[in-house]
Amino acid sequence: MNVIPIKCPSCGAKVKADAGSETVSCNYCGTESFVQRRAGALERVVQLPEHAREMPVATEAHSGRWVVLLLLLPAVCVIAPLTSGFYSLMSIYFIGTSTPVLVDVDSDGDKDIISFAKRSASDDAWIGAWDGSTGDNLWKTDTIGELGDAVGGILAVLEGTALFVSAEAKVTAYDARTGDKRWEVTSLGERAHKVCVGDPGFAIVQMRDMSFRQVALSDGAVTPIDSHPCPPAATSQSLVAPEVEFFEPRHMSVGDLRAELAIRRADRWLVGGAKQKGSAIPMLAAVQGPTLTDEVFGDIDAEWQTAIPGVDPLKADTNELHLAVSDDLAFAAYEMRDRAPRLTAIAIADGTRKWDVELGGDNPLARVAYADGRVYVAMWASLFVHDANSGAHLYTIGH
Repeated sequence: MNVIPIKCPSCGAKVKADAGSETVSCNYCGTESFVQRRAGALERVVQLPEHAREMPVATEAHSGRWVVLLLLLPAVCVIAPLTSGFYSLMSIYFIGTSTPVLVDVDSDGDKDIISFAKRSASDDAWIGAWDGSTGDNLWKTDTIGELGDAVGGILAVLEGTALFVSAEAKVTAYDARTGDKRWEVTSLGERAHKVCVGDPGFAIVQMRDMSFRQVALSDGAVTPIDSHPCPPAATSQSLVAPEVEFFEPRHMSVGDLRAELAIRRADRWLVGGAKQKGSAIPMLAAVQGPTLTDEVFGDIDAEWQTAIPGVDPLKADTNELHLAVSDDLAFAAYEMRDRAPRLTAIAIADGTRKWDVELGGDNPLARVAYADGRVYVAMWASLFVHDANSGAHLYTIGH
């Protein structure tokens, strides 16, 4: 039977009481006492019942685990902050200064995320892939350089190959399924301007001097060419998805806004910009018909127009337009001067607002992208992912 150690309140002798007994008799002086027990991790004494107050009380002694707890407490107080700090240093910093590349990495039918990241404690950047549905990391490469190298480079994904073209014109190829390095080209001989889709098995790199390089995806063989069509690939530079037709107007006004970006959706164009008279407010408008091009100048009537901000339009920042589209919705992120940035959804058919939600971070916005019912908002340190139908936050990569 289990026993507990107590001390006789009359003579001070050590006595052992049965664990289930309310009272105990001292073997030395014969005093009968009520046993007051201890409970919990801190071994506080248990309150005595009324009938025990007429008897001497023998309180249960502290156990050995009490001593261990006292010894461990200072260490816990030191280790807990250190652990928290270590976790913070090792957490993911999503390099969200460019567009996340959205492609199906794991062949589940849903587009996943390939982009740049680093650890908060390190300046070494790498390329990683995350599951589009859950945000779980699928793979990461070895370092590709420092933060500045990632920001200044171009990431493109073509035919299952992830290409990183550095600012110094070095090209490194990775398997888009696994992240394994395939090959490396030391230099293209000129800095890259953009990466495009080539013939099957090839990528086309347009250089800053407007020359072109054809790069074999299998082994990195480079062939200089004079000129080549440059169909858009899925890259970190993309303003919209590769399959979406768009242009950046030069001298166009639509309704009350000065046009900055025009995106084709079925039988209409969505045009984003800022209100051109009075207070500068981010705006979105629609134009019916397929004939809008960057050669069109002057004022154009809008089918509908609306302010992009759903909250305090006069406090919204108009520095840069962040816009993405699905078949029936336009998604725009906007910064506020006195609070966290926000994300909104507007119906393409008639300009009605579907939802407007606050984003979790306070870093500057970079890009917005859409795929498979999810909206991706890239900030400088985080990628926020929201449900396209409701605006509900799904997950965040980074901090």
